[in-house]
Amino acid sequence: MVRKSVTVSEAWRLFARVWLKAQDADSINHFHAAIQEMPEIVECHLMAGECDALLRIVTTDLTAYRAFHAN
Repeated sequence: MVRKSVTVSEAWRLFARVWLKAQDADSINHFHAAIQEMPEIVECHLMAGECDALLRIVTTDLTAYRAFHAN
């Protein structure tokens, strides 16, 4: 699990499910390194079952979320 500290006032809090192409160590390590570079992702939980990971995303508003999602 990855956790980051953020200051939240009028923020949007969203959850996103993630499916990886593979669940091997290299894929998970690559995914972990990639999300570390995204300050909007404040938590990541590896999951068993329907999806591979659940992300908690915090943005300032819907416009900021759309910009994050587009990248």
